[in-house]
Amino acid sequence: MTMNESVLRRVADELDIRRTLARLSRAQDDGDREAYKTCFTDRVLLTKSVVIPDWQPRELSVDELADLYFAEVGKLKFAHHLVSNHIIDIDGDEATCLADLYCVFAEDGDGLRSSSLGGRYDLKLRRVDGEWLISERSIVELYAIDSGDVARILA
Repeated sequence: MTMNESVLRRVADELDIRRTLARLSRAQDDGDREAYKTCFTDRVLLTKSVVIPDWQPRELSVDELADLYFAEVGKLKFAHHLVSNHIIDIDGDEATCLADLYCVFAEDGDGLRSSSLGGRYDLKLRRVDGEWLISERSIVELYAIDSGDVARILA
């Protein structure tokens, strides 16, 4: 592989990894369980979670991960994930990705209240059949903000 081909392959891989994270964010925001599952390998090591209460690190099937995740986020009126500042390292068919996460969400309770969370994804990905999938996931919460009443929901 020439240097130009190597650079092109790296750029394409990084874009594909960013696309996997974008698909994940969209699936989470849309409540699309099946699309969510397509972002992960069949088995996932989940080391830290801000969504699943009292989580202890362990490997689980993508179906179990989706069940646990959507059982919690299904309680929300909406969520909107933004992922940025990707730092990606690739070694063959394995990759790591650190990325910042910002999520705004609303809960029904005593009125509709919005909150936001800032954190960091620490991910390992594996190329499976030409597609980058998440094989290990950790989410570290850095801050949370209670934003107050939701003014309106348009979608």
